[in-house]
Amino acid sequence: MGSPRLGSAPRLANDLSVDSGWETAVETVLGDFLQAVCVDKIEAYAESIAAISAGSVLLLDGAVLNDADANTSPNQLLAKVSGADHRAEAVLAGVLTAENLEEALALRPSLAAHQSVIGQDGLWFGPNWVRVAREVDASAGVLLRKRDLDETNTQLAALRDEVETLLEQQESKQQACLLYHTNAADDKTGADARVR
Repeated sequence: MGSPRLGSAPRLANDLSVDSGWETAVETVLGDFLQAVCVDKIEAYAESIAAISAGSVLLLDGAVLNDADANTSPNQLLAKVSGADHRAEAVLAGVLTAENLEEALALRPSLAAHQSVIGQDGLWFGPNWVRVAREVDASAGVLLRKRDLDETNTQLAALRDEVETLLEQQESKQQACLLYHTNAADDKTGADARVR
């Protein structure tokens, strides 16, 4: 029995939308999960996964978590993300957000073992750990590149619409000009015939 193909399956980052300014924090937490392959059921790929002898693959299935809190609070990183059919919940649900370093440090002592807190800058604290992951190039992040690409595609679509409108206007003006010249020629021919 063969497994479905993974090559055409979407990646988690494709469907995520992140509140502006929180891209670095979300990328820090999700890390390799951003390139995770989104599937309906992991079990359908069990044979293929077991046969991997080198390399790695990360699959996320679309199952909604049984204990997922339907009332995401605004101070959770999960509240800054939409899309991806709840696939990122397991990773993001226990991550709180802080507006600045002082707030993150103040929240740290009250964190449960499964919780952490992160600021927009990506400085990520757990109850007994901290993680700093800085990109060499601030624009190198997957989510920032995705946002830039989406904005560029929107601008491109608007420009295509504008070009189409201008071409229609040009065609209309050319037809009006042709009609004018045709009428002028007819008037001249009629005037010439009356003179003879």
